[in-house]
Parts: sequence; C-alpha cells; structure tokens
Amino acid sequence: MHRSSHRTHALLQKGDEYDIILIQEPWFNTVATLCSDTDPTGEPQMGAMANPMWDTHLPKHRQGETCKVVAYTKQSLVRSHIVSNNLAHPLANANTVILNIIETDTIIMWLISLYHAVPPSGHDLQHLLDYNSDELTPTLLIRDFNTHSPRWSLHGCTRSSWAPRLHDWLDINNFSLLNPLHEPTWYRNKNADHPSVLDLAFGNEAALIGGQIGPIKISEQDSLGSNHAVLLFEVYPMDSLAIIPPPAPKGYQMNEEKKTDWMKAFTTLLPRSLITDNDSEPQGIELLRNKIKQFNYAIEEASRQTLKPK
Repeated sequence: MHRSSHRTHALLQKGDEYDIILIQEPWFNTVATLCSDTDPTGEPQMGAMANPMWDTHLPKHRQGETCKVVAYTKQSLVRSHIVSNNLAHPLANANTVILNIIETDTIIMWLISLYHAVPPSGHDLQHLLDYNSDELTPTLLIRDFNTHSPRWSLHGCTRSSWAPRLHDWLDINNFSLLNPLHEPTWYRNKNADHPSVLDLAFGNEAALIGGQIGPIKISEQDSLGSNHAVLLFEVYPMDSLAIIPPPAPKGYQMNEEKKTDWMKAFTTLLPRSLITDNDSEPQGIELLRNKIKQFNYAIEEASRQTLKPK
C-alpha cells in the first residue's frame, strides 16, 4: 500500500468479499496526541487506519518503531472463528504479524505476514532463517520478500545473494511456493515497466496435505493503484461444514510446450524430505500414506499452475 491512507480506507470500505486483509507497507502515522509533562505540544500516538467493520492487528513493536505490516479481520468473522494476534510468536516483530486462526479451541492455521526491508548491504531475514517452523501447525507464510530467485523470478532477473539460504530454509521446513509460476506481482510504474515477482505465498506440508489453502490468484485490479499486485486466496478449515471445500479438479490439457515449466513446478513443490528419505529403512503405513499425499499434491499443483483445465 506504500503507506497510503486513502487506498487503505477504500480497501476497508469495499472489502465485503474479504474476511482477512494483510497489508505490507501500511499507512502508519499519528492517530492521536497524548498529554505530556515535558512537551507542551503533546506526544504523538502512532497507529494504523481504523474502520468500525474491522479489527486492527498491529505487529509487536517498540515505541518509535514504524510498523511495516498490519492485519485486518472482519468483525463478523468471530461468529465462526476466533482470530488472535500472536505477539509471543518467535517471529513477531515490527515487520511481522502472526494471526492465530482458531476453531473450537484449536489453532487451525497460522497466517504469517512479513515484510523484508532490504538494508544497504546483505539482507534482513536472519530472524526467519534462525526459526524452526512447527511442522504440525498448518502455516501460510506471505511476504513482500524483495528477493530474486530462479525458483520464482522472471527470466533475466539477477539472483539475490541471500536467495540460496532462503531456499535451504524453505526446504528444511517443508514450505512450498503457492504463486502461479512466472506471474508478476510488482511493476516499477503504472505502465507495467520492469515487472518482477516479489510478493510470495508459501504453505507448509501441514496446510497443503489438509487442502486448507485454495489457489492463489494474482490481482492487479484489486490493488487500487499500488504497484504491488494483491494475492487473493481462501482458507478452508479442516473440519467445517459451514465452508464448502474447493471443487475436485476435472483434469488438465496436455501441452508439450509446457513440459519444462511443469517439471520446474513439480520439482519445486515436491518436499525435500520426500526426495532425501532413506527408503531402505522400515516405514509405517501412515508415513507411506503421507508421502503418497505429498507426491499427488505436487503433481496436482504443478498441473494447475502450468496447464489449462479440461
């Protein structure tokens, strides 16, 4: 949103079709002036845009820090789910907000929204690279990563120096890229100059095996003039009759020209643990079933990203 108050206000006013909105680079400015014993002009109170239809969730931050992310949840959502701001999460800081999505006293998903503010040299991802993700909790990681990588960038982009370390972290923690391949999320200007893929969504195995995350849609129209596109998706609870699950696919059209794209997507989606496991060791039936689910998911998702449906 590039710290735009009018875009944020417009989004909250027209967002009837959304239940949760995650904004990076939000408007964060003076919302009130507090009385001060030392300053006759008062002390500015910083905050984000507010709207009576939405609950505002700011990230964990200290006095004087600028919040780079903010989350909004529709107040009507509390009729079916509880959404809480997890300020105690190891990743919580001024650039990261973590939401607990709770159903019947159980966390059914963590939504983690992060903003990567690239310093003049190196990166600012160390807190993420040092974090060991909970593999049992379904997790969706969404971020303006400001990172170029052959795994998701358009042809010709120079790889960011820290990209290999990010690749390793994603593989070790079994996160899979959910973006449609080669679809830009950022433009330098309104003329669609120098497109790039900077805004990314990743899901861990616990979320993907359960089928809790619907397809990611990249929408420039819904960005309200920002040079960052919007990532739209649906979250399906594990056990809920109130939400209809995504329709079963009917198959995809074969296309020899998409063979390379399909192979790249399949290799990216296939969990590293599935490739490196020692098959000579005894394996229980439940572990084998999980591996089959992971393998089938990689096939299905690679086909969805690269081929046309029948």
